[in-house]
Amino acid sequence: MRVFRSTWSFLIAALIGGAFYFLLIDITGVPELWTLAGVAVGCGVTGALSREQGFVEAQILPWWVLRSWRLLYQIPRDIGILCSEALSQLVAPRTVRGEFRATRFDAVEQTPQAMGRRALAEVMGAVSPNSIVVGIDDERGLLLVHQLRRHGPAKDLDVTGLG
Repeated sequence: MRVFRSTWSFLIAALIGGAFYFLLIDITGVPELWTLAGVAVGCGVTGALSREQGFVEAQILPWWVLRSWRLLYQIPRDIGILCSEALSQLVAPRTVRGEFRATRFDAVEQTPQAMGRRALAEVMGAVSPNSIVVGIDDERGLLLVHQLRRHGPAKDLDVTGLG
């Protein structure tokens, strides 16, 4: 059973890595095809070895992504904030702009659902230009965010609302 899982992990990672490489290069010359084979094997080995480490896999449910609806209005607003801060830096330069903020984030267990919630919170939190999720402190149960300009209450730092 273990050999089957390792082989399956190798094949899936090789196919995904090879497909991305081929999409980026899009040349079918012999040297590029040899490079494609090397990339696919490298991705396959990396995928199989990472699977053997025994990390908890993430499970992301589709409706969790839909909970990020706040990004639709935050992105244009944050682009305005970013432009304003860039102009302010030209007029009145400061060595430090922005600040770190934290909010409660309870999905710190080592379960597939909690891992998916953390991954989604970090990915979606990096989309908006003013607020960037730096990481999640598992020990304290905090979502750590850097904001160029402090904006909104702490509960709004988690755009997915999954924490």
